[in-house]
Amino acid sequence: MCAPVLSLIKSLPATPADYAVGEIITWTIRALNSGGCAASNLSISDVVDVAHLDEATLVFNPPGATWDPVGKTVTWAI
Repeated sequence: MCAPVLSLIKSLPATPADYAVGEIITWTIRALNSGGCAASNLSISDVVDVAHLDEATLVFNPPGATWDPVGKTVTWAI
């Protein structure tokens, strides 16, 4: 039986460990399919620790992500 085998990898730059106020913080989430079939109708969500971030300035790429301010979660439909 053919099935997708999915994994996610989330990474932040190794340095700097401390970010300055106003500095851009970029993290990457990679979705990988090592299975023998294509995956479709996926949703990828990430809880964002906004304790030290200004939610009003958050930008998500690719565009089209939805932000849940209550759950502090960003979700992409792919």
